[in-house]
Amino acid sequence: RLPLLAANLSRADAAKVMRGGYAAALDTATINRFSLAAAAPEPLWQQQRQEIIDSHCGKLPPAAVDGMVRAQIARDVWMAQVLSQQSGAVLLAGNGHVRRDLGVPFWLGRIGVTRLRSVGYVEVAQAGEFDITRRIPPHSRADPCAGFNPSAR
Repeated sequence: RLPLLAANLSRADAAKVMRGGYAAALDTATINRFSLAAAAPEPLWQQQRQEIIDSHCGKLPPAAVDGMVRAQIARDVWMAQVLSQQSGAVLLAGNGHVRRDLGVPFWLGRIGVTRLRSVGYVEVAQAGEFDITRRIPPHSRADPCAGFNPSAR
């Protein structure tokens, strides 16, 4: 039996990280454990940055992007922290969070957790994103960027 736990960083704490950095919402032990006082690895930072820009249809104010990257990293780190405190766990999360190259598995690996599996349910996958890829048929949908206005949120 596994306990059912909430593992995501709250919206309020993510907003604090966006404005004030990791220390605004994460405790010192977590910051030190995941080496967040140092800059995130550049390839990870740039990939997260591009994912955020793309997922917001390229319409974010440039000044907002780095804070959003920090918030995304903080979410993944917090999930990794919660999972690492369990003797066994299953994380149900979006594909971005379960990617080996930049999500929770990356941060678990950074603290020495090596026994894990990442499964992505995707229409298209890149090599190295997941341990197991389950292809799903493309879903017919309207362009998500049509009429997208980030300031309306």
